[in-house]
Amino acid sequence: GKYLSRWYPVPSVVWARHAANVIVLLAFLAATGRLQLLKTARPGLQFARGLLLAGATAIFFTSLTVLPLAEASAIGFVMPLFLALLAVPMLGERMDGARLAAVVVGLAGAMLVVRPGSAAFTPYALLPIGMAVCNALYQILTRKVAGVEPALTSLAWGALVGALLFSFALPFYWVTPTEPFHWGLLAAMGVLASIGHFILIKAYD
Repeated sequence: GKYLSRWYPVPSVVWARHAANVIVLLAFLAATGRLQLLKTARPGLQFARGLLLAGATAIFFTSLTVLPLAEASAIGFVMPLFLALLAVPMLGERMDGARLAAVVVGLAGAMLVVRPGSAAFTPYALLPIGMAVCNALYQILTRKVAGVEPALTSLAWGALVGALLFSFALPFYWVTPTEPFHWGLLAAMGVLASIGHFILIKAYD
């Protein structure tokens, strides 16, 4: 994402990431005779998951155009902290002393990276934090549908919603890659997204 955003507008990179994800999934489902898994019994939750995933991806890829990769990733590591806090009211999980201490230490570490109020602080540092919030909410909703819907159904909806959403921006931002290597990277993002999110959803099962 960091590399491709040097050459192409962020909305087109985000669309390509989701579109490649969709192509990989549809090909797999068609080849295994499981296209019926595209049907969901929780369309509202699945659509919200897709919106949050698309938002998190777009915000983070945008942050990579204005921040060093290491800094953006370090700030983005506050996501598990938001996840631990949100799991209490949204999933009914407990916040014990050890987990609370980990959240406090993690937030302190994030503040060392962000350094709000210092001369080095830039508002762009808020972008990975916004990504972390979207990603945490996405994972909360993924946990809610885990065990209720097949993992491949959740995986497909997360990809389809993002691809559809960014298709509307495509006429204004699309730049056709001229390098075969860039096409390969766009395809690789879709494959890696498919594998990574499938593993995440199965973990929540």
